[in-house]
Amino acid sequence: MSEENNTTEEVESETAEAATTAETKNEVAKHYYYELESDLLSKPRALTSLIMTTENCSCVIFCNSPSEADLVDVMLKKEDIATEKLIGRVPHSQVVQTIKEAQNGNVTAVVITDVAARDLDSIDVDYIVNYSVHEDPEIYLHRINGYEKCSRLSKVITFVNPADFGNFHYLKKCMEFEIEKGELPNDDKVAEVKFESMINRTLKDAESCDEVTKKMAAKILEREDKELIVATLLHKSLNQAPPTKRGGRSRDGGRSDYRDNRDKRGRDRDGRRSDYKERKQLPPTKKDIRFYIGHGSEEKMNEKAFTELVGKAEGDFPIENLKRFNSRKLYSFVDIDEDLVDSFTNLADSIEFNGSKMIWNKATLIPQPRDEDAKKASSDSDGEEVEVKEAPAVEVEASA
Repeated sequence: MSEENNTTEEVESETAEAATTAETKNEVAKHYYYELESDLLSKPRALTSLIMTTENCSCVIFCNSPSEADLVDVMLKKEDIATEKLIGRVPHSQVVQTIKEAQNGNVTAVVITDVAARDLDSIDVDYIVNYSVHEDPEIYLHRINGYEKCSRLSKVITFVNPADFGNFHYLKKCMEFEIEKGELPNDDKVAEVKFESMINRTLKDAESCDEVTKKMAAKILEREDKELIVATLLHKSLNQAPPTKRGGRSRDGGRSDYRDNRDKRGRDRDGRRSDYKERKQLPPTKKDIRFYIGHGSEEKMNEKAFTELVGKAEGDFPIENLKRFNSRKLYSFVDIDEDLVDSFTNLADSIEFNGSKMIWNKATLIPQPRDEDAKKASSDSDGEEVEVKEAPAVEVEASA
């Protein structure tokens, strides 16, 4: 336990040192964060508003995952923002083309993942946008350090919604420079810019409008509630999340969803193999929820102190159900049985630490190993035990 804490403190120290170096290299760029709601479209709306209200804006948008990059790319293109998306290991020719298009002003936003960024030389941009906060603070620094020589870079922007809260709080503790709270463009300015963009797009497609649709539009304009109808139609049109493509290409150029077209020889009418054996279904695994606590040993937060806080708080949460408490220098975490999550979250909201409300966040779901009785009950008819593998921890949506 002590060795683990020491290792974490060393990492945090190295991160802080790297943060100081990053700040020295680029003293012009300011760091801002924007607090957003938890709904799926809050980040795309904020991103399009920032880009569209900034004249001649160019930016690099870092995403934590390919699926996130897909959504960003589609939503920006829907607003006629010229984008280029780079995911994973990108062919050199595509990297060169992207840099060329960006330098010529033909691409406004480069949407990229951290893996793809390794192959991309820095582009002179106005903004760097962290679409989501990575769990590792050093990733934040890696994203910045490639652009320290950019003459135009003025802002490093980070979007923070409730799911990013824990990672962002830890990030701020590790950084030696300040990340200021930013304000999004006001609604009037955004509406004006989006209106002009929408009119331009609409006039381009006007020839494709049929007579029936035109007659419907005329009838709407005759109604007293025409403004409400038009506003509702615009809202549905502008804010609907378009579907992203599934599948993709494998390394050899084939479809990654090839399994849908696999050979079905040797299967019965239900699609099962002829040597298929019915096996008893395993009972669902028990799960714990890991909670991030925004206070660590530096603030004298340890297992004893946390247990005392829970015991003194008003609520019916049994202290004996606290599991695996661990404290680091700047933060801590504790595991709770998933059946007790609601009662614990209600309790956590009322806990105060060092004179202020305790900082906490629901972070990770952890499946627990099955017990031996469950494994024996799952044996097949020949007495052969079914292999049971512990599932890896998966991320869950964080609480506000």
